[in-house]
Amino acid sequence: MTFGMHTTGPEPGGAIPLDEEDLVDLIPDFVTTRADLNVVEQESIMRAVPRARQRAIRDGPTPVFEYAFIFDLHRRMFGDVWKWAGTQRRRATNIGVEPGQIPEQSKQALLGGALRR
Repeated sequence: MTFGMHTTGPEPGGAIPLDEEDLVDLIPDFVTTRADLNVVEQESIMRAVPRARQRAIRDGPTPVFEYAFIFDLHRRMFGDVWKWAGTQRRRATNIGVEPGQIPEQSKQALLGGALRR
C-alpha cells in the first residue's frame, strides 16, 4: 500500500488493511506512512476522550449504549483524519461484520452491554 510516494510496508497485525480507495478520504496531507497515520489517529482519539468522559459523568452510562452515541464518538475520534468518520462502513473488511449487518449487530452488542451494567 502507498501513501503519496511512500510505501507503508506490511500491515500490522489486527490493522484494517487500507487500499487506494481509503486513502482518498484521508484528510491530513502530510501523512506518508502507516506510522504517521497511527500518530494522527491517536492524537485525534485523545482529543475526543475528555468530552466522552464528561458526557458519561454528566449523563450517566446510559447514553454510551445508544447507537447514535457510537457514531458521534467515532466522528469526534476520527473526524480530523478521515472524511467518512462517524458514518457507517460501506465496504467489507477482513474484520467485523458485513456493512449491511452493522446496525443490527451494533444495537445487539450495545444492548448486551447495557444489560450487563
